[in-house]
Amino acid sequence: MWRRIGFSLLLVTASVALTSAFFLLYQEEPLETKQPTPVARGAAAIAPKTVIRLHFASRDAEGLTEELREIEAQERLLDQMAHTLIELSKGPQGDALPVIPEGTRINALHLDEGGTAYVDFSSELVNNHPGGTCAEELTVYAIADTLAVNYPRVVAVQLLVDGVEIETLAGHLDMRHPILPDFSIVNTVR
Repeated sequence: MWRRIGFSLLLVTASVALTSAFFLLYQEEPLETKQPTPVARGAAAIAPKTVIRLHFASRDAEGLTEELREIEAQERLLDQMAHTLIELSKGPQGDALPVIPEGTRINALHLDEGGTAYVDFSSELVNNHPGGTCAEELTVYAIADTLAVNYPRVVAVQLLVDGVEIETLAGHLDMRHPILPDFSIVNTVR
């Protein structure tokens, strides 16, 4: 009899835990759920701006170079982070080289309590990547450094592709664990 009661209590506890976990994981709004605010006729909407630091490959591909860019400020942190990565994927405006392959989209973004940002990219991140150790390192650290320099809560970045952890981006770096930023390869703007 005590076994049955113990087993029943275990089932109830597990059920409550799973239900709680589900609601905790899915309580946040998706990235693109905000509707634009209507603007009254004759009134010009002035969205607040913020300056972000983006990291691109230097012309000699020996490191990263920093580029400042002004973007619209977002209300939610995850939206702001996603907007920053979208700007990074657009490529440099100055004399630098892009680090994210053309056509790559950001599917989702999550920041856990420990400061690890989980960034889910579309498959173009892998499929359209030029390859090579140096190019792979520049892509990975451009993403990690860009997020960490702009958002102090980010201490590491885990890259995902279409919702799945990847072993490597282009065959050279182990991507099965979160990547720590490395600012030693960044030439910063003063």
